[in-house]
Amino acid sequence: MSKLFAHAIPHLIAVSLALGPWAAQAADTTGIVAYKGKVLLDTSTDVMGKPFKYPEGKPRIVSELITLPVGATSEPNVHQTPMYLQVLEGELTVDYGTLGKKVYRAGDAFIEVQGVPHHGQNTGSVPLKFLVVYMGAEGIANEAKP
Repeated sequence: MSKLFAHAIPHLIAVSLALGPWAAQAADTTGIVAYKGKVLLDTSTDVMGKPFKYPEGKPRIVSELITLPVGATSEPNVHQTPMYLQVLEGELTVDYGTLGKKVYRAGDAFIEVQGVPHHGQNTGSVPLKFLVVYMGAEGIANEAKP
């Protein structure tokens, strides 16, 4: 055994112990090392259970971090492209009109409904912060007024 290898063994053991379960999660069955994490959302349907559709055209992704003060309400809108939303802090209540209301809290993630007029409101006691990711196409507005 070379001196270099013998010297490296304690360091390799220390790194393995430090990484622990993360090291085991990093390798998939094909042997490719990939980043693994907590799954926030894995779906092919929107929040109403309807399959969502990507628009035709050159793909375009836009992400926004939005903050709404307590009690603030968004303008009514209709999404024309799939939109991923994750509540980071606070409580969001979305009014879907005849389809009812849904309440989302910190940690909730979903695909917003397309083609249905709705509006959201911060119904919590702290500023509402959420991340949105629009999965659209160039030349197509992500949302429109109803």
